[in-house]
Amino acid sequence: MKTVVAAVCPGAGPAYSRGMSRPDGRMPADQRVRRLSTALGAGALLAGTSGALTGSMWLLGVGAWLLIGAVLLELVYRP
Repeated sequence: MKTVVAAVCPGAGPAYSRGMSRPDGRMPADQRVRRLSTALGAGALLAGTSGALTGSMWLLGVGAWLLIGAVLLELVYRP
């Protein structure tokens, strides 16, 4: 299998066989994006729950848009 990988991807060494993950962990920019996505998700949960309990449609809308932002951020930014 290694000869096939080396033939298809010249210069592919042992790091190629481990997949696309970095052995040294996440970069600082990756951690910032993960924190932002978590904060957006937490804000969506807070706003959505508050809107549902009080019957406020604008809070539900804010919660929905925060959740949409968190999901889009995770989909677009793939470390």
